Formats: sequence, structure tokens, C-alpha cells
Amino acid sequence: SLAPGSQAFVIVTIRPTAEHDLVSTAIASAKSGDGSSRETSAQTTTRAVRYEPTLALRRPSSDATFWINRNNTIQWSLRGIPGGVRIELSRDDGATWTSVSDEAENVGFYDWTGTGSLTARARIRVTSLTRPALTQTSPAFTIATR
Repeated sequence: SLAPGSQAFVIVTIRPTAEHDLVSTAIASAKSGDGSSRETSAQTTTRAVRYEPTLALRRPSSDATFWINRNNTIQWSLRGIPGGVRIELSRDDGATWTSVSDEAENVGFYDWTGTGSLTARARIRVTSLTRPALTQTSPAFTIATR
């Protein structure tokens, strides 16, 4: 029961599997205290586009510095497939890797609090959990203290 003049919002996320038009209809019904009811509806059409699976690592870039004991944001875009990502860190230009997150949600960013040793040869690798062939490795960047 909403107070007079209040608002309610509904967010619906649709992940299409093919290109076509999606027709959505929303119907809202309400009943007042005296038993009378009201109903309203709205309809919309959205063109669905299916993207080819792609993964692009946006940050860190080659000129980035990640800081020890500070929040550092790793950014990527993974489109066209569901599922999360694995994020790994190398401090030796990709010779060895350690896990930052084995199962990060695919929201396009991950905040990592810098720990460990300093290096000018760090790299981040982001890999799709659904399709491991989709992987991106950053250029070398610096991990330092302030």
C-alpha cells in the first residue's frame, strides 16, 4: 500500500539470445480502502541486439600506478555472454600469476586494495569464466607506495 502521491519503480533486465523486437507490457493494479480498484498499463517495444562475445580490458593502462594500501580499480567490458570473470595479478611481467579474484561478478570493474611488493612490471589478466578463451592482459604498469 503506497501513500497518495508516492512512486514505485520496477527494473526488468532482459538478456536476449537473438536479434528481434521485444514487446513489453506492464500492468499496474491498485485497490483503495473503500474497495474500488484502478488499473493502468503501458507497452513498449525494444530492438534487441545480440553482441558477439568480446572482452576488453580498460584499466590498468601502461601509464597507470596502483598504490599499496589504497583502492585501485580494474575495469573491463565483457559482452555477449553471461557469467563472471577471473582476475589475476603478475608482478614479474607475466612470468607468474596470483589470484586477485577467482569469481568476480561481471559488472565491469573490481576494486583491489593494493598489497604485497612494489614493482614496475605488474600486469593484470581478466578471463571470462564462461568462455576462458576470452582473456585480456594489461600492459605493464607500476605498483608503488605514496
